[in-house]
Amino acid sequence: MTRGARAEFSDRLGALLDASGLQQQQAAARTMRRRPRGASWAVTGRQISAWKNGSHLPAVDDAFLMLVRVLTEQARGRAASGHAGGELLDEAGWTRLLRRARTAPPGSAAPAWADAYLRSLREELAPLRRAFVPLQATVPRPARSEREAELLPTEREVLESFRSSRSDLAPDLEPAPFDALQRLSGLRQGNAALVGGPGAGKSTLLERVALAQADRWAEDSTLPLPVVLPLRHLGGSVPDLAAAVFLRHRCTVPEAEVRELFAARRLLVLLDGMNELPSAAARKALAAFLDTYRPQVVGTGRDPLDCAPIKGAQVLRVLPMSRRSAEQFTRSRLGGRSASFWAAASERTAGMSGIPLLLMMLCTIYRERDELPANLGLALRWFDQVYERRLKAEVYVDDSVRLWWSQALAVLAHEMTANGGSLDASLTVAADSALRAVTGHLAERSLHAADLAARCLEALRRCHLLTEVSGRLQFPHQVLQDYYAAEHLLRILPALDDDTLCASYLNQLKWTESLILAMGLTGDPATQARLVRLAFARIDPVVGARLGAAGGDAAQRLAVELVAALPAERRRATVPFSDGSWLDWPMGPYRRQLELMTLTRSDHAVPHLLASLLTECPKEPRIAR
Repeated sequence: MTRGARAEFSDRLGALLDASGLQQQQAAARTMRRRPRGASWAVTGRQISAWKNGSHLPAVDDAFLMLVRVLTEQARGRAASGHAGGELLDEAGWTRLLRRARTAPPGSAAPAWADAYLRSLREELAPLRRAFVPLQATVPRPARSEREAELLPTEREVLESFRSSRSDLAPDLEPAPFDALQRLSGLRQGNAALVGGPGAGKSTLLERVALAQADRWAEDSTLPLPVVLPLRHLGGSVPDLAAAVFLRHRCTVPEAEVRELFAARRLLVLLDGMNELPSAAARKALAAFLDTYRPQVVGTGRDPLDCAPIKGAQVLRVLPMSRRSAEQFTRSRLGGRSASFWAAASERTAGMSGIPLLLMMLCTIYRERDELPANLGLALRWFDQVYERRLKAEVYVDDSVRLWWSQALAVLAHEMTANGGSLDASLTVAADSALRAVTGHLAERSLHAADLAARCLEALRRCHLLTEVSGRLQFPHQVLQDYYAAEHLLRILPALDDDTLCASYLNQLKWTESLILAMGLTGDPATQARLVRLAFARIDPVVGARLGAAGGDAAQRLAVELVAALPAERRRATVPFSDGSWLDWPMGPYRRQLELMTLTRSDHAVPHLLASLLTECPKEPRIAR
């Protein structure tokens, strides 16, 4: 496929630039110095780059012809010294060529740098070809009404059982699970939102979609180019972020050309981490981008609300790995020890095994320690210890640095989550701010705190425990930031009075995951009881029940007792059917306790749940028309 006059124009302009010996910025500066008084046009290095690669044509003849005059004069001087010249120096010919290029159709050819970009992308993602575990997803069935959406899972089961007994109503089944990669790879138009919990494999799945699109592009270059945009790094505009991604793959693409590609829908936009946007300004910039360009988008988030800016997106919920897939995963990593891994797995460990990131950690732990942790917090702590031992054997790090780097990570995680008192945690931190935070922590522990802090951060970057992008540091995964923040929280918890603990931590949504991890990390029943009691008394029983679930047996028993002591509330629900009738459902006084008891995930809640079900489940629901 050829671009005709447009291709000829861009190729000859590139040749003229080479013949002149000037860089684009130099050529732009010389052109602007010769701009006539009163003229309003401008020539920039970015414009020259866009004209050279064929993504744009000059809009103002006078501006372009002045650039040609500057380049031809410089090229003539070089031609006299033996450099190429000839037809490139014909100014009248340039005028004719520009006119032909403007009247030629732009065509649908890919940018000149596309092959190099996709080659680099395929090299980067090549490990996914052998290590990727297929994930299942489903399309959540929407509730028929707001009242049905409020039903608890147990109540919904009763309702579905009653609905299935009505022969005059069509069955209403949840959509069958499907292969998430196949569904997303077959998406030719329309948008999708991929939702799931932390570590569920959303980012890896998005990268696998990019790899599949890159492979298809090799056979059909009219397809959109895939670009994965890590939204935690969105500090300016989305086109700026895309240009930075291209630059990481050694392709310098001007922002003007990126905007042109977005406008022409030549990019498949893969938005990674819509729940990780760093600020309100970033959320506003993303919304403006989506409204302006309306590109084809696949986004990821923890909840459908995270992906709400993507208009008309089909929501796909990533399901935990099946036991069969998880066993396949462990066999590939543990070989013959896979069977003993599952024999050693407790009920809670087996619950973590459906999450790819956590199962990878559990395999690493079992290979090294021949045992499995009891909860997520301990899994992260043990993985950290195993990883550090491996690094000690493989990478030289000074003992004075190794002594403090875990605390440096914990201080950074706490600093990033606190984020200066903002309601949202930050997932990145400026390198100089990180240095100040670690130096401050080490000031009372070392005579050379600044030097030790700098060496700690350098070692952490070298060992990939921190990564740096555009001068900002980040953890490899948000789960790791939550874990290290929990470790620091446990260190400072004894010094926090109840008012500070409630106001700055328990009442802040951004701290919930770290507090839950801290419950599993601490072996102190008094600390666990303090957190659970404060959450129930001064914050929210839901937070208290979740904290109790993450603690030991005593914490779970306490949470169940506090739930049972809550005041009862009596409610009724009216659920409509498709034939115009509705179900009048007396929901009784224990509905709130039922909801909170299930959150405790404790055996101590079973007697309360059984009593509630016997009281609550309607034997003869009233049908109204």
